Amino acid sequence: MNVTIELPDALHPETQKLVKDFAEALAEKLRAAEEKYGYGDSWRTSDWERELPMRLLEHAMKGDPRDVAAYCAFAWARGWSTTPALTVQLFMALEDWAIEHPWDEVAPEIRRQAGWFAAAFIRQCPDPRPTTGLCDSDGRKIYVGDVLRRPVTINQEFHGAWSLYQVKMQAGVPITSYLRSETGGVLPAGYLACPLSELYNSENFLFATDPSCLRPVEHIVVVPPDELADLYRTLAASEAALVAELEASEETLEASREAGGGHVG
Repeated sequence: MNVTIELPDALHPETQKLVKDFAEALAEKLRAAEEKYGYGDSWRTSDWERELPMRLLEHAMKGDPRDVAAYCAFAWARGWSTTPALTVQLFMALEDWAIEHPWDEVAPEIRRQAGWFAAAFIRQCPDPRPTTGLCDSDGRKIYVGDVLRRPVTINQEFHGAWSLYQVKMQAGVPITSYLRSETGGVLPAGYLACPLSELYNSENFLFATDPSCLRPVEHIVVVPPDELADLYRTLAASEAALVAELEASEETLEASREAGGGHVG
């Protein structure tokens, strides 16, 4: 496909050639990303403005200028800034403070504030885990490694009301793998599994232009890490109580056998 672009007549011929060559290189890079990761026009969505500057910085550190240019193009097309908002606010506040103080006070403060800048940068960094491109029932992005809580529709007397599944990658495909049920580890971990896409309407999934807008057929949610930790502590306490109860029953049974000469009538 040939595309004609208008360049200023006064632009140096070598710079004109640079613009043309780089545009071709950038297009090839973008197409390679589409083929490798399944990207399309998801850059046109409006839910990642805060994430874009950090993605740009991340690729700047990796060293390929074509990746940096791609994110600059996304930002330019959307009218977004490439500067992390929170970091700018901190810098401006520090700059205003520095103007009003002598250098012997400013220098130590800059060193102290460096920790705040680092913390601000980390807080704004996107989740480093691979994303599945899908969201849970509450609209929360699902990442590889997340734990999902799914309702149990059959054998509730066996599993309880819900089960936990971990999101994994299997040959490049996100899957959900069984961890445990509300009643405990009633099945070995990994005993049940299915592609993550099976939790969504198949027709909508196949033809969606933006899969992140899809929601699971059932009410399935990502369990936050703090809630997951509390949940496991509660389950562990329940299981410990059950084990203690079983051990007490066994001791009572054994005592009855001994008292009855090995027979329980």
